[in-house]
Amino acid sequence: MRTLKKALCVVLCLVMMAGLCVIGTSAAFTDADKINYKEAVDVLSGIGVINGMGDGTFAPQGTLTRAQACKIIVYLLKEEDLKGTCNFADCKGHWAANEIAICEAKGIVAGYGNGNFGPDDPLTGAAFAKMLLCALGYNAVSEGMTGDSWELGVATLVKKVKLAEGIKGFDGTAPITREEACQLAFNALFIEEVGYANGGTTITAGDVTITTGASAAQGLGEYLKYLFGLNDTTDDTAPDSYGHEAVQQWKAGKKVIYTEYQEADWTYANKTGAAVSAAKVKAAYAKEAGLKESAVKVLWDDGSDFDATVYPGDTYEFAASADGKTLTVIAGYCYVPALVKSVKDTADKDVDYTKDIELDIETVHDDELTIGVKKGDWIAVPYTGSDYIYADAVVMEGANGVMSAYNASAGTATIGGKKLAIANAIKDVDGAVYGKDFKSTLTYYTDPNGMLLVAEVYEEAFAYETEIGYALYKQSRAYAGGSASDLLGGGGAAAKEGRAVWQILGMDGKVTTFDIAVKQDAKNEKTTYIGKDSKLTGEVADEGKAAVNKFVEYYTNDDGTIVIVDIIDATSITTAKASYQVAGQKANSNTVIHIVNKKDASGNYATSTIKGYKNFKDATYGTAYMVVDKGYITDIYAVEVDAGSTVVALPLGYCQAIGDETADGTEVTFIVDGKEASYVQETLTVAKGGYYELEVDGTKIEKATAKAPNYDDAKIATVDDGFIDTDKGLIEFAKTTNIYDISGKSLTLATDVIVAVFEQADGSMILFIVGKA
Repeated sequence: MRTLKKALCVVLCLVMMAGLCVIGTSAAFTDADKINYKEAVDVLSGIGVINGMGDGTFAPQGTLTRAQACKIIVYLLKEEDLKGTCNFADCKGHWAANEIAICEAKGIVAGYGNGNFGPDDPLTGAAFAKMLLCALGYNAVSEGMTGDSWELGVATLVKKVKLAEGIKGFDGTAPITREEACQLAFNALFIEEVGYANGGTTITAGDVTITTGASAAQGLGEYLKYLFGLNDTTDDTAPDSYGHEAVQQWKAGKKVIYTEYQEADWTYANKTGAAVSAAKVKAAYAKEAGLKESAVKVLWDDGSDFDATVYPGDTYEFAASADGKTLTVIAGYCYVPALVKSVKDTADKDVDYTKDIELDIETVHDDELTIGVKKGDWIAVPYTGSDYIYADAVVMEGANGVMSAYNASAGTATIGGKKLAIANAIKDVDGAVYGKDFKSTLTYYTDPNGMLLVAEVYEEAFAYETEIGYALYKQSRAYAGGSASDLLGGGGAAAKEGRAVWQILGMDGKVTTFDIAVKQDAKNEKTTYIGKDSKLTGEVADEGKAAVNKFVEYYTNDDGTIVIVDIIDATSITTAKASYQVAGQKANSNTVIHIVNKKDASGNYATSTIKGYKNFKDATYGTAYMVVDKGYITDIYAVEVDAGSTVVALPLGYCQAIGDETADGTEVTFIVDGKEASYVQETLTVAKGGYYELEVDGTKIEKATAKAPNYDDAKIATVDDGFIDTDKGLIEFAKTTNIYDISGKSLTLATDVIVAVFEQADGSMILFIVGKA
């Protein structure tokens, strides 16, 4: 065995695959994955004894027929060139008539006694075993394989010569399957042919046959094995591409017909985005095996301690000792990405390939690949640290989506709503993942383990998200072909081009003036964005500003221009606190009102957001627009309402966790009112484990003010009626006191419990249970 330590440890920290097939089969049956006795089927196929069903399948669990059994026997004896005369009436013209005739002539089979053989009938395991034993020279009469107890005689001899070796629970009385028949025939290759010095005298009286004076069967050597030139070449076989040692190889002459490589007893694949230490690998095995960690040893193949850092995407395979306490590395690998740059035809007749497939790694030939590829495909290639295994490469299918979150410490990225662990060998083509590009649509590819392996910006399908705004005015500039009023729907029969100015009041209170190029169709029905740099001539006078005062749905292009998707008619909406109904529509706890107030004294627009019908302010919005989905209001957009509208502030919160970075900021989880609540903070100012007074707009933290406990980590000594005595002082325990458990252990308010105590402005108390002393 080659030493793996140096080859793997150095390279796999840079780049790393699980579930690879370690058994090389020569029988290319389409249902090979359903074959339990692969060695038997492959060897018999390799020496030409079997050839499947003719449709590419082997049907391993199908029942063997009497005709098929005869064919196996004849081909196993290499007597397929013999010619025989079939004496059975139901075998005339049958595909196996000659094989049946040969077996009959040799005394291996007999018919039903009525002139028929039943070639397509099934036969039992005992019947086929008897045929094989007779083919090996055993005398059915001498060995007790005739008469009413013939099955007992067969079973005795099968056990003696180990003919059913490898078949779990072999039942000679049941119909034999095709793969079981192959295992019996394979075993027969290594069982001695026998002969008899004295065959004895046979007397038949009715149904009873008696043989006397017969000698015992004498071994003549493994005749069938040498008949096919079958050789065990395991010791001369090199490891496979992954470094697995060969555990069995058979050659027929010089042709390799079967190779089986060492399989892992335990495999560790790091499918997370963070590196894992060798100690954690050991701990994972000990837990799974039910062993004490101290009793487990993990070694390289040279006997030294396994000390590798298992990086995201790395996979290591291990062999286990008989007692399961020692693991030894047998292979290490990963997937690396490769881009198919070109697929070229070649006229070179001196090579056995027709195409050159140029990868990002190197140029390979299509005889090295087992998959079809085309230019532009990303493929995942297994890599061992020294070899690229193109035969096991797979084409990756891309998916599109916007990256909404990225977590550097966890090594994860959320793209298209799917959270993915990032492989160490990732090809971040445009630097979008590590550059935290939360705007562009990405095309991403995952390896067979589901890890992010390739990401690139997908320019052709940029996903624009629409916004709601309030259009204050528009102004058009016409060009040759009509007046400015025609451009925005004022009339006229011809299509026109021009430029338009729109002023939009956004729901964030900001006013933006957009200058866009537009094209009006002949019916004046549609205004289309045609690009800011369109070359238009024949400019005429600008049209005066026209008030719009309507809600619009729009999106912003990369160059700052906008596309107006829809103009929305506003309605008058009345809200009432704690009411489920808003202007005839149903509201619920998820309903949000986005409000832009009138200008303040400084001329600025103020904004606020209220979520949940219980928080609605009693008010009438003269200009508002509702979005209704599945019978419920999701959003209300309102402008020009009374300046008294206020943001509903959330109470004191405990920062439980800092999560992913997103386009809007960092995800933060708080305990608020005793429950988990998730928010986003644009610029992270909170820290895990801190207490904060929160001002929140929807799911966004507008302001977080740190608040220190009145009694920091106070230890409770006693709990009396109305009072709690702590080492920091006496706390009055009123009905208005709220208790939130942040210990993670569901502790109760009792002695030896540590609490953080806050006194609110209204005199109420909040106690956070921190843990136990």
